[in-house]
Amino acid sequence: MKKKFILGFVLLFLASIPMLYSTLFLGASMNPYENLNKLPVAIVNNRENVIAKGLTESNLFDFKEEKDINLANKELEDGKVFAVISFDEDVQENIIHFPKTKKEVSINLTISEGLNYFSSKVITSTMNKFVEKTNAKLSNTLITKMKGTNIPDNVGSIVKLNTRNIHPVKNNGEAMAPYLFSLTLFVGGIFVNQFVMRNLKRREKSFVSYWTRQFFIPLCIGVFQVILLIIGNQLFIHIPINSNYQLFAFLCLTCVTFSSIIVGFNKLIPGIGSLVVLLLTMLQTSSAAGVYPIILTDNIFKVINACIPMTYSIKGLKSIISLNSFGLIDHVYPLIAFFVFGQILILVAYFIHDRNKLNNF
Repeated sequence: MKKKFILGFVLLFLASIPMLYSTLFLGASMNPYENLNKLPVAIVNNRENVIAKGLTESNLFDFKEEKDINLANKELEDGKVFAVISFDEDVQENIIHFPKTKKEVSINLTISEGLNYFSSKVITSTMNKFVEKTNAKLSNTLITKMKGTNIPDNVGSIVKLNTRNIHPVKNNGEAMAPYLFSLTLFVGGIFVNQFVMRNLKRREKSFVSYWTRQFFIPLCIGVFQVILLIIGNQLFIHIPINSNYQLFAFLCLTCVTFSSIIVGFNKLIPGIGSLVVLLLTMLQTSSAAGVYPIILTDNIFKVINACIPMTYSIKGLKSIISLNSFGLIDHVYPLIAFFVFGQILILVAYFIHDRNKLNNF
């Protein structure tokens, strides 16, 4: 009866894979453009002006008002906001006296493509549209007040947008690299583990020999995967890397962590462990925020995002590839914690399954 129940559960899960995968992935990225008002953007408004008021009332983003530009820039570097908007001094006076001075008013936008490529592009595009609408509105107001006389030639360009990118990203490939490096290492770990389980099955007399055969051997293959991944990047993809030494070390940590979790679940729950790992793959593909900021998704995906290892491998690789290694250590500790969790699973699996069977034998 138990075997029939397990078989029925496995068949049901296998039949549900397309539905689960599409539901999770599409659910997490259904329409991020509709949720841009959840995207945190710092706005530094030391003096009240009509442009800042128009921005905050537009509901384009989730504006966080700051009085200090340095504090706002620090929040951008820390990933607490996705852009910083500031203004030149005397904005209001410059708008009023524009017909005489012809001096444009600047909106200063600071973005970080390294933090998130998608959000930086969307924020820049949205702000350009806002500037166009603001120019049209202000020019119509000035023309009306001047009653058609002495109208400056550049009356349609009262406001301009100055954009500064503190962490430029070369192209979409560079932006996607942290996500794809992480995903391919996890998938590679699954295949290696399946090979080891099928071809290196044997009762071991001690935990050390059990651990060596079931974890250390797959890990060695995983490190070789990391080396080939870096060589492939150097020869074919050419993603710019600040430090290949840091990249190698962090990818090895990622590989160790993924292998620990994959082996742990497969050994702890024989037969069903592979399904658990497959479910984890689906959760990570949909909720690791490899493309869109997780803040643009529903709350359930935000919870999943905090509980999966790929979230931290992606952030760490972004730090190495695009952020000059800023905050890298913050993403190392969670991966170490996941690694330890996987090792605990392997240890428990040995005592539950292999050691008991060996003693009974």
